[in-house]
Amino acid sequence: MCMDVSKYGLEPIHKSLVVDLESFVENTGVSLEDTLAKKKISEIEIKKFEGVLPLNITVSYISKRKLDDMRALRELIQNALDESEEKTGEPYVDIRIDEEGVWVIDNGSGIKAKAFLVGASTKDCWMRGYYGEGLKLAVGYFVMKGYEVYLFSNGLVFKPFAFPPNAEDPQIMVLLGESNYSQGGTAILIKGLKVDEKVINQIVSYRNPDLKGKIIDTVPLYDEKCGVEKPYVIYDHPNLLYIRNLLVGKLSEVAKRPSFFSYDVWWFRLDVSRELLSYSMPKLFVQIAKLYEKSEKAKEKLAEKLVESEMVRVKKKGKGIMIVFDPIFGIFEGHLFVYSFPKGMLEKMLKALNLGDKEKCVRLFTEKDPEEKIDEAIENGIIPFLISSEIADLSKIPRYKEGEKCN
Repeated sequence: MCMDVSKYGLEPIHKSLVVDLESFVENTGVSLEDTLAKKKISEIEIKKFEGVLPLNITVSYISKRKLDDMRALRELIQNALDESEEKTGEPYVDIRIDEEGVWVIDNGSGIKAKAFLVGASTKDCWMRGYYGEGLKLAVGYFVMKGYEVYLFSNGLVFKPFAFPPNAEDPQIMVLLGESNYSQGGTAILIKGLKVDEKVINQIVSYRNPDLKGKIIDTVPLYDEKCGVEKPYVIYDHPNLLYIRNLLVGKLSEVAKRPSFFSYDVWWFRLDVSRELLSYSMPKLFVQIAKLYEKSEKAKEKLAEKLVESEMVRVKKKGKGIMIVFDPIFGIFEGHLFVYSFPKGMLEKMLKALNLGDKEKCVRLFTEKDPEEKIDEAIENGIIPFLISSEIADLSKIPRYKEGEKCN
């Protein structure tokens, strides 16, 4: 075979994986006439295809991942964000909808054929992608659905297709060719795909118009295993969960609990199925708790919502008052307290209750404390803070000592 595989970014060891196109057509008898004809895609000219690279992924394998159009598109977008951020230090993706279909364009280093090899992941631990297979699954899914997919980069073009075309479980293969696309980065076209532009704009957190101007705080958090610091963002907008800038869905659906705020977390991964599974839920609450632990602004906003929803309230008792904290576990931020009572949260709650100057007199009580003890504390000028013993980190609130007084 005379084909030079190095121009497609393959090593000599990969040469045996590529079949030159002429031999492929001759040996299989398949007609690729429509695909191989010179054509223009928008302003991009496809000069020629000259080789075929099998991906060793079948349609049935892709079907098991339970992708849909938006999930598959999200895989392409997350790959674009990773490529751009790796090269420039900032995530970037341009998502365009025109008469050809949907384009996903990045300003990274550009795609090479090696990206299609199974097990050839070069993903760093901070990246959004999974094991390097997201791109392969996504393009395979769209091919399986009958769309033409083109990937243009640095004068090259890659076009996945299913083979044998009429088989029960065809493999996904990729045509390797040349184009006049000379820009850096990668431009991916799903030809003929129709999507709602509003839905597209929601996929990436910083592109979502509903979140524009709604940032409460951005908190950089360091991951010891990865050795990298990445931002967590909380938005004054309800019910959306993003992981590494990409929409997972409404918290009322993916976590079975609506939320006061929307979140974009980083050091948390979805299951390989791209879903938030019940066994991983505690890890998500721990991650969100870290955000509150680090952000005074977030704690202040949360305290306001807790008072507004009457999860925390002042109650008259005897000659004094007590504070009752009764978080609603059916609300995401209420359930959060099962895993953490963030440091400084009590101070923000008291401020929201207009009791900011009374912190020195507040003492912890739970349902296990007898009524008489609570009454005694109130007689001594103490403000009991009554909370369920199920709540985590109660040691952050001082306990009442018998006979203790506060003026």
